[in-house]
Parts: sequence; C-alpha cells; structure tokens
Amino acid sequence: MRRIVSRYFLSGIISGVFSIFLILLLGKSGALNFFSGNYLDFLFELRGERKPGNVVIISIDEETLRGLQKTWPIPRYYYAQLIRQIASPEVKGIGVDILFLDSAEKEADRKLEKVLISAPVVLAAKFEKERRKIAGIEIEKFFLATPAEVFPRVNWGFINLPMDRDNNIRRVILRERWENMEVPSFALSLYKMAGRDFVPSHHPYLINFYGGSGTFPTFSFYSVLKGEVNPGYFKNKFILIGVGIPEAHDYFLTPFKSESLMSGVEIQANILENISKGEFLKESNPTAILIVNIISACMAVAASLLLSTILGGASLVVFAFLLFVLSIYFFAGRNYFWDISPTLLSYLITYTFTSFTLKVRIFTSPVLGKYRLVEEIGRGGMAVVYRALRRGRRKFVALKVLQESFSHDPVFLQRFRREVEAVKALEHPNIVKIYEAGSEEDKYFFSMEFLRGKSLDDYLKEKGKLEEAEALAILTGIAKGLQHAHNKGIIHRDLKPGNVILTSQGPKIVDFGLARDLSSQATRVTVTGTMMGTPEYMAPEQFRGEETDERTDIYALGVVFYEMLKGSPPFQGENLGEIMNLHLWEEADTSGLREEVKAIINKMLAKNKEERFQNMGEVIERLEMVVSSEGKR
Repeated sequence: MRRIVSRYFLSGIISGVFSIFLILLLGKSGALNFFSGNYLDFLFELRGERKPGNVVIISIDEETLRGLQKTWPIPRYYYAQLIRQIASPEVKGIGVDILFLDSAEKEADRKLEKVLISAPVVLAAKFEKERRKIAGIEIEKFFLATPAEVFPRVNWGFINLPMDRDNNIRRVILRERWENMEVPSFALSLYKMAGRDFVPSHHPYLINFYGGSGTFPTFSFYSVLKGEVNPGYFKNKFILIGVGIPEAHDYFLTPFKSESLMSGVEIQANILENISKGEFLKESNPTAILIVNIISACMAVAASLLLSTILGGASLVVFAFLLFVLSIYFFAGRNYFWDISPTLLSYLITYTFTSFTLKVRIFTSPVLGKYRLVEEIGRGGMAVVYRALRRGRRKFVALKVLQESFSHDPVFLQRFRREVEAVKALEHPNIVKIYEAGSEEDKYFFSMEFLRGKSLDDYLKEKGKLEEAEALAILTGIAKGLQHAHNKGIIHRDLKPGNVILTSQGPKIVDFGLARDLSSQATRVTVTGTMMGTPEYMAPEQFRGEETDERTDIYALGVVFYEMLKGSPPFQGENLGEIMNLHLWEEADTSGLREEVKAIINKMLAKNKEERFQNMGEVIERLEMVVSSEGKR
C-alpha cells in the first residue's frame, strides 16, 4: 500500500507543484485579477448594504445648479458661505473633494481662505501626468497638483484612486512617498485633522464598501446653503463636500455593479468610514494562500484516485461549496476577503493532470481477463498480487495471479478452485471479500477486496508493541472473523501478522483458506509435505504432521496476541529445528502481563490442543470478559 501511495501521489505532487507555481506566476502578472475582482464584487452584492455612521455628504447636484442658477463649476464664494454655516466644534472635520488649483477669483479666494483656516478643512490634491520635452525628447511624467499655490495655509490630501484592470475601484493607497516627503491621502488627512491617529502602510488597502451609490446620507449643497437642513445633524460627523453631476466627470465603477456609477466623493466617504472604524478588508497573506493551495492540491490528488469524471466533478463542486461558505463567513463576519479562485484553480489543475496521468497509465496497462493490471503490490513464491481495475467498473480490486509453476498441476488447480469457492461464501467485516476466480492462457487468478491500510506486521514494526487495550480490540476483531470462517468449515492454518490488514473498519484477515494449499512453497514456509504454515506461528500438531482443526488457528492467534503485547513472537530460533523444539517443549514467557491476559495466552498456546480453548466462541467470550473488567477498574 505504501508503494501505491508513493507512486501515484508522485504524479500528484508534480502536478500540484506545477499548479501552485502557475498560480503564483499568474498572480504576479495580474492575470488572476479578473477572477479575484469579480468574486469580491459578488461577495459585496451577496452581503448587501451596511449602514455607515461617521460620514455625511453634501453634494453639488442638479438641484444646486438650478437653485443657484449657475453652471458647473460654481463660484468659490458659495463654498465659503457653506463652510461658515456648517463649521462648528462639534463637527469632526470637513473635506472638500474639489480641486482648487488656480486663482481665477482672487477676492473670493482670499475670503474662502479665511474660512478654510478657521475651520477643520482639508482640500483635494491630485497626482497627474503631463507630457514634457526634456533634451528634445517628449516624455510622460507625474506631478502633484495641489491647492498650495492658492491656499498655502490649508491642509490637503491626494484623491487618486487606483483602478484595477477592469477599470473598477476596489483599493486605495493612503500615503505616498513623493520627492522625499510623505503625502497623505485625502481621507487620511481629514481623519488626522480630527486629532485621530492612524499610521498606514504604503501598500493598497481593500475598500470595504458599505453599499452602492446613495448608501451614505447625502444632502443637496443648495438645501444646506438655504438652511433647510438642521445643523445638528452634522454633530460628531465628518462632512464631505463633492460633486454629484455628470458634467464633473467624477464617476467610477465599483463592486456594486448593479447600482449606478459611484461619485468620487462617495468613494472617499467609504474610505473615511473604513479608516474611522478600522474596517478595511483584510486579505490573505502569501504564506496562507500557499498552504491552502498545497492542501487543495493534495485533496485533488485524492479525488483523482476515484477514477470517475462524475465523482471527480462532484468532489470539485463540494470542495468549491465548502470554500464558498467559508469565504462568506470570513467576509461577512470578520471583514476578511479570502479569494478562493487560486485555490479552486489549483484543485482543478492538479485534479485534471493527475487523473489524466492515472487514467493513461491504467488504460495502457496489461489486461488479464476482465482486469487491467495497474501495478504490482506484492509477490511471493506462489503468486503475484496486483492492484487491478475491472473493465467497465470504477472500483479497484486486488488480483492474485498464480505463478506459472502451479498452472500445470491438475490436482493443485482443482483444490485451488474449491478453496476459492469456499472462501467466496465468507461474508464478514473482518475477512477480506473474495469476488471471483478466472483463468486466461494458463494464468489462474482470483479477485478480492482491495484494502486501504497496512498489515499488522508493518504496524508492529513501527510501534514495537501495542498497549493492551489496542491489542485486545485488534485480537477480538480477528477472532470474530475466524469464528465466522470456522462455522463455515474453513480453517486458515497460516494466521500471522502479515495476513492481517488494519483498515479504518477494523482488522481484516487475508489469504484465507489458500494458505493451506499454497504456503508450503511460499517464501517464508520451509516445511514440505503436510507440515504447512509459517514456523513462528505454527501449532505443535502442524510440526508433527497431525490433523489440524480450528484449535490450530487458536494457537496461531495466541502467538499473534503475544507478539502484539511483547513485541516479538514467543518462540524464535536460528533454524527450523530450533523453532520447532521451542513450540513443542518450551512455555512462553508471559512475565510482565496481567494475570487475566497471561491466563488467556497460556491457554491459547497449550501444547496439547485438548487443553486449549475448543472454539473461537470461547476465546471471544474470555476476551470480552477481560475488556469488561478493564473498563470497571
């Protein structure tokens, strides 16, 4: 099984590494931004609007132009009147999201500056591009356009909003380094004007939009100017003054695509609300994304082993649904944006590549009868075991193919067929299921349940010895399987840790019934004639060539029980003769074991089978008594 996992997961690991590398490359190039941005927009739409609380907007709208009987831009003295009217110690700050870059109205500007200095006001600045000729070469260069030339004593901040490739506004930069100085954004400058402290990084922040256009409380510039709005409404609020008319060309796409375009001042309101509440969306860091993608790739490899396009597609749907539910939880409950598109892409690429590789290998593998021999998983002196796939089905089986040296012995073949048919009748959760036998061109085989697990022999090599409770649980399962077989007239005769597979459903006995006919020529069996089995686990009557029965299996089970508790079989020697003498004459060393356990082992290992437990029912009863008494202690 270990060989299966390592071999098939190798292609999965390669495809997983490739997919993760590809995703990182795509992410670096920005090619994934389309999926990421659209998924973020979907989450916003799904969550819907939230109520803001710290920012109100005063909009220069169509009503304002009609009321003032002016066109855009309106004269600056109106700003002075409005700010004088709304400014008070109870207002947190006033931001004017309008560029005042020239001094066309000197007298009006002088009066406006007095008002701006006396109130907590922040004006807008902007990074812009211009084409200039330097040394006769025309180049494009950035410059910072500020209101400093017109209003040198007034605070300002830049209003630039970076656009994604699809022209949507989703992020904001809160400070930029410009000509050896730190330049704050418009919203950050206004927040600090109110005496608040916030030290942002230079990296973009993901805006946590509260809704589409119209989410923030908005009043007409003209209505406020005429005194139609109660000034008390602005108490403990940030006030943003901006433009809400198409002529200003200050509208942008945002995640709320079902709504109309959003004005620049509304986006600044979202940013300021995010700063004041600390609610910018957090994003996954690269390490977390890498770990999740690795897990995703591993799950895709496991899914690819299902060998079914329908099941594979279903696994992708289930996986995507789980990611979707988790991302909604993080987004709505924790202001955390988990972009699941790279993870799903990693899963899809890994699954597609691994399943394709696996299917190519399977469907180009040799065929024996109804089965495709996917890979060899075991070999002995009498047979080779393959992991196989029956044609027309999507389920792996273990296919045991007899060595050619047995295929020409009619007596052996007759016994082989009889034994297979007998064991096929065994239906028990602790016995491997045998499906059918067949032959093709002098090759004889039978198929059986493919078990995912490790042998008890491998497990003991890893752990050395087991705790009593674990050993009792395993032993009880084996005993129940043997009891079922004995009731059907089948004796194992070669029970040993190597013939017990530990699965998630419990222990399963393998090579059932066949060992009686085959094991005399197996690698670990050196005795000929009627003396069959693996020497360390053989009962005295087997060494003597006497008739065997279910008590022979009880003896072998006692040896297995002893090995689980002590770490090695009770009788070991340099050669067969030494091992045989120990089984025939020596008693097992049970020192260090509980008295109840000693009694069971000694009775199972009695030299005279008449002194052993007479059937598996008695063994199971005693084991359950020990388990019950242990539970009461």
